Amino acid sequence: MFPLNQCDLSEQNRFVPSLKTTSTAVCDCGLEGDALELSGQTITLEVENDTLFYSDFSLGFSVLLEPGSGNVDLLSKMKSCNSDTSLSIVFQHKDSSFVCNFQQGFDKIVQLVGKSDPATCWQQLAITRIGGQLRLFINGKLKDEENTGFILRLNNKQPLQFNGTPCLLTGTTRGLVDQIFVANYGLNAVEVHDELLLQDQILTKDSLIFLGGSAMLRAVAHCATSIEWLPSNGLSNNKILQPIASPTQDTRYVLSIQNLFCRAVDTVLIRVVDTSLSDCSLLNLPTAFSPNDDQLNDRFFISNNYLIETLQYFDILDRNGGIIYQFNSSQDVWDGNWKGERLNTGTYYYRIGYTCKGQSYKKKGAVFLLR
Repeated sequence: MFPLNQCDLSEQNRFVPSLKTTSTAVCDCGLEGDALELSGQTITLEVENDTLFYSDFSLGFSVLLEPGSGNVDLLSKMKSCNSDTSLSIVFQHKDSSFVCNFQQGFDKIVQLVGKSDPATCWQQLAITRIGGQLRLFINGKLKDEENTGFILRLNNKQPLQFNGTPCLLTGTTRGLVDQIFVANYGLNAVEVHDELLLQDQILTKDSLIFLGGSAMLRAVAHCATSIEWLPSNGLSNNKILQPIASPTQDTRYVLSIQNLFCRAVDTVLIRVVDTSLSDCSLLNLPTAFSPNDDQLNDRFFISNNYLIETLQYFDILDRNGGIIYQFNSSQDVWDGNWKGERLNTGTYYYRIGYTCKGQSYKKKGAVFLLR
């Protein structure tokens, strides 16, 4: 790992030699500390590059590119342009795509392509290989993958170089590079996501508040030169990263972050509920859910539980009327398990008793559990 803070070109664990540059290293604001300028600079990783690609590996870096045109060089490992064994990563300005080409000989060729993340300025790339599967991640999201029946061995005795391709491209590489890493094993999707350094975005998810209440809006931007939230209505200060929002109606706030030569935009919705106008009988519960941990409909719960003043009971029943789960509060969720065991796909039933605005209500229904 090369964090590059204060233009330090050394590897943080001293496993491999320091990076080499063709001119004096110049730094600017990066993901956490500093980042290295790419403009007019070739950066060389003097690691055992050939053996790195003999088996599983991971390779990653983060870039903040200036606006431009044409195709620009990012990373390459090649002796000459169009050589039969090579690696190249190019950014295409016309469609904001990263194109990664791997080639060994004339018959083993793999190309991975992924569009940049329009929500952020920094683009954090990770390329991994586990077995014959090559994957490209951008900002933690899988963008492309290729399953091959062979292992690419990029044994051309050339180093990995940023902005050092022997090919003549149509654009000039200008920008910053940060957080370079290589590993002799393949990171899985969770590990790639864990390596992310969040930048230029709102951290607060779409939220609900009661009329008269408030919520803190949290955002992150290490290198911001200006910050503005719009509309400013209901905000304690629309020029800071963490204002307090107290809108009186549903409001979608837009955050604009100027980051060096890039502007990032993100949004968050704050919904406002006036409980005095709510219909106490209209509890919202899903008719189906799929507890497979894919972050989509994984749990069964009351989405508008703010209606409930006191929960008298909330039971999940099997088809014979036996209780298999009991909610202790209106905020509880059910994960589709019973006594620690996963229940089979099928229809289950519920009954609820609660008070709202001083009145008692009862509700029954069914939910389909899909595995």
